[in-house]
Amino acid sequence: MKFKNIIILYNPLSGRFSLKKLSFIQYYLNNLNIETTTFNLINNDFYDKLNNSRNDFLSSYDAVFVAGGDGTLNHVINKLIFTDIPIAHLPMGTVNLFAIENKTPFNIKKALYAIINTYQPVKINIGKINNRFFLIMAGIGFDAYVVKNFEEEMHQFHNKFNKINNMLKYLKYARSVIHILKEYEFIDISVDIFNEKNQILESTPFYKNISSLDPVNKAAQGNRHLEKSLTNNSNSNEPSLYNRNIIARQVIVSNLKYYGGPFKLFPNSSCFDDNLNIRVIRNVNNRFNALLCIIKSILFHKKYIKNADYYFKAKKIKVSASDENNNSIIYCQCDGEFIGTLPVEIEKVKNAITLLVSPDSEIMI
Repeated sequence: MKFKNIIILYNPLSGRFSLKKLSFIQYYLNNLNIETTTFNLINNDFYDKLNNSRNDFLSSYDAVFVAGGDGTLNHVINKLIFTDIPIAHLPMGTVNLFAIENKTPFNIKKALYAIINTYQPVKINIGKINNRFFLIMAGIGFDAYVVKNFEEEMHQFHNKFNKINNMLKYLKYARSVIHILKEYEFIDISVDIFNEKNQILESTPFYKNISSLDPVNKAAQGNRHLEKSLTNNSNSNEPSLYNRNIIARQVIVSNLKYYGGPFKLFPNSSCFDDNLNIRVIRNVNNRFNALLCIIKSILFHKKYIKNADYYFKAKKIKVSASDENNNSIIYCQCDGEFIGTLPVEIEKVKNAITLLVSPDSEIMI
């Protein structure tokens, strides 16, 4: 793809960002006779200009280069949704899950060379949680609680220090997880699954009263119900795992393969798939169980991905607290950004955004 005029969007608060890197990006592109227009996303100038003259403004550019992390990329995608302008990601965040999946080098010079010379624009499907779009994943429950508390902690930290070392951010994040595990209350979450006709499936006696059962009985009866569901639907045209309702303590919905770092928790997930890939975590009552579940998910994902009690696919789900009075205390996040509380509806949106994708990307697998 040939570039003549590019918008560079940067987030100065991203974990790996520096003005030196930004200057190098501008120098590198200008040296190739590519004109650049740069916007600091913190002051909203880009979004203001976009809102005031959307079509005329974007038509002057060949691509948008986003220098930041997954959260920064999420904000830009939500502003450029359903436009045709290609978006490239220059990884400068703390984790950079999309860059890991897209095989984008973390070295900025190598990333720029690869994007300019080998990447191609591709229309992809993304997720939508209520009115917010997400590229990578959405989390409901404990991980969203961690994200919210970590955002608040880092905001206070930024007020004291202008620059935070990326390794320090990792350490503070790990500390936040451990600290929050001590105080977090795991609450029953209800997941309603919709079929292809956007109809909620018929309820069953098991799921009507599951929230009142203790964790051991929940697991035992849940497994029996799933086995029965698989048997009953084996000759049906409907996907076999469309149960009306599932009770969990944590829900993760993925559009890509990686989660939480270089951990491939969703090896079968794809942004070209019309379905959401969903991981439900059950029977978690304390920090020991939560840590054990995280470790199992990372180390034994190939085993768990085949287990319908942990993973399933759906085009659309609705998530709320089993007791609606608890909706306001169960948090939600997408792409590492806190977005609010329950209830939410989550679905897949086809051909929603154009990304510049590496020919070696796992997205294409």
